[in-house]
Amino acid sequence: MRSYGEVYLIDWLEIEEPKYLLDDYVHKIIEVIDSLKIKEINLIGHCIGGNLAIATKVLMPKFIKTLTLLTCPWDFSHFFYIRMLHRYLKLDSGIENLPIIPKIHIQILFFLLFSDYFNAKLLPIRSKN
Repeated sequence: MRSYGEVYLIDWLEIEEPKYLLDDYVHKIIEVIDSLKIKEINLIGHCIGGNLAIATKVLMPKFIKTLTLLTCPWDFSHFFYIRMLHRYLKLDSGIENLPIIPKIHIQILFFLLFSDYFNAKLLPIRSKN
């Protein structure tokens, strides 16, 4: 990448304010781009940083020459069904009463987010039995 020009890495900030929002991160990225006084940049975002990069591109399209996304979660349409399941199971009341969330609950919630992927891994195991 250095052969194409200077490379800057914008890392997550230490959170001092508990109400720090994703918008705040996007505005920090914009501040960095403005401070560099570069007319066009190639912006790369990894994982949730990809979502931040998309938002940055939307807010300042003239400055972003190219946008590259690496393992970026961009399709959140399936969250509607998870939200319905969350309400049906009344997970909020159960979680609020716990001092910490047990590891097994976090794993179950993760599998619910990507149930199709998890099922695809289980199908070969099920067919052997």
